[in-house]
Amino acid sequence: MHAFLNCLPGALSFLVLRYPRCAQNRAVSVRRDGSVNSYWPNGDLAVTVDLVPVPGSNGSMHTIYRMFAMYRATGNVAVSFETGPSGGFVQVR
Repeated sequence: MHAFLNCLPGALSFLVLRYPRCAQNRAVSVRRDGSVNSYWPNGDLAVTVDLVPVPGSNGSMHTIYRMFAMYRATGNVAVSFETGPSGGFVQVR
């Protein structure tokens, strides 16, 4: 993914893909840092993956990934995970 994003023109900080028959609604948004949001056809958020800078124990910064996925019918959180110490959860309907 990062190799693809590095090929984008310098002025372009994100890429948006849209559903073919629904020009107003985004399908996927990809930011230069590799974070991604995907959307249901009605425009509601489906999945988000974010890169989050976190201070380390020795004062250095490192990056963790956070992911959320939402149920289409209700919009409630279905899963939440992060690569840091917090772990995550799955919420069964």
